[in-house]
Amino acid sequence: MKLNLTSKLLAGALVLAASGSVFANTNLADGQTGNSSIFLNVVDLTAGTDYVLDLSAIDASNHFNTFNAAGAQSISLANDANWTAFKATTGSDEVQYNVIGANTIGQTPGNGALITSTAPTGTSSGSVGFTTNAQIRNNSVDNYIHAVNGSTTASTQSLFVTTSGATANPDAYFGTVFQLASGFPNTLADVGTAQTFYRLTAVPGLNLNKAGVTAYGTWNLIGDTLTYTPVPLPMPVTLLLSGLALMGIISRRGKSSTDVSFSGAAA
Repeated sequence: MKLNLTSKLLAGALVLAASGSVFANTNLADGQTGNSSIFLNVVDLTAGTDYVLDLSAIDASNHFNTFNAAGAQSISLANDANWTAFKATTGSDEVQYNVIGANTIGQTPGNGALITSTAPTGTSSGSVGFTTNAQIRNNSVDNYIHAVNGSTTASTQSLFVTTSGATANPDAYFGTVFQLASGFPNTLADVGTAQTFYRLTAVPGLNLNKAGVTAYGTWNLIGDTLTYTPVPLPMPVTLLLSGLALMGIISRRGKSSTDVSFSGAAA
């Protein structure tokens, strides 16, 4: 069941009217840089509005080449005027989100994408592993990033997009510009649904060859908080680390006891 993000808020409408930052653009690094930004999209497909957040502006490791898959993240959106304005427009049950970044530098070793998805990990149709080299090399993420970045002359880390009204910006609307032409497996899920974060990598060979797939942890958006949860360490590794830590403690205590005994002998 799809979730309502919030009821329409009068306060959000006031922010929309009064805040000059509400329609400010982001400064996302595109795939041609060879180290694209990772960013959050939240979209209401019924209202025709979306919210974009540059995650690399919050944590510099949130880039394609430097993403820390082992590090947990918790990002609050509560104080972002763009987020408040977006929530004020949501009244449907069609609020969905994704987290994504993509490199498109024209070289197989550098081409790839980081995407959230609830699709299975196999290689059958509809699975993440069904993605081909061609889909990695010929996606529309850069076009979407350029539209988002070019929204206004101001710069900030987030953007609120509408498709109607005096301030409409349909070119930067995720629901059409990105969703229908990305070439990736489905990257959207309902707000409140955890999604696995995958690294897709173009491999040497023909366009129809399957891309490489690596599964990381999970992203989730609940209320005003976006979280990333790493994959837990396997139990044997956890036990090994615990054992090594215990051995270290025992070793230090043994050394301390030896030192005391020698001091006594010398006296």
